[in-house]
Amino acid sequence: MRYIMQVVREMVEGDYAAMEVRQDVRDRYNEVVVDRCRNMVWSHKRVRSWYKNAANRVTVNSPWRQLEYWQLTREFDPADYHMTTHAAPRSTKQDSTESAQSAPSMQERRRKIVVGT
Repeated sequence: MRYIMQVVREMVEGDYAAMEVRQDVRDRYNEVVVDRCRNMVWSHKRVRSWYKNAANRVTVNSPWRQLEYWQLTREFDPADYHMTTHAAPRSTKQDSTESAQSAPSMQERRRKIVVGT
């Protein structure tokens, strides 16, 4: 929860619209997961369980003990992510009120989806 709150704070304070893990960070994480799984009982060739996929590869989200995972995710590092700023300036309350009045209602949008008109 702490990590997520740090992410949200960064996005709000930085006025970011989106964030995505950098490719090299994701690749490094996946390499560590695979390496850690090699020495776990789930990886033994005679083990058959839901931890393995059809290719006999162990598929777990986290091979770490709870304390290790907590330590890994304790501090958010913005450098691990590509941040995307808002493309357009945020609308004012008056702008959003005007667009809401001119926008089709939920019922009208549903009708278009169902009826195709």
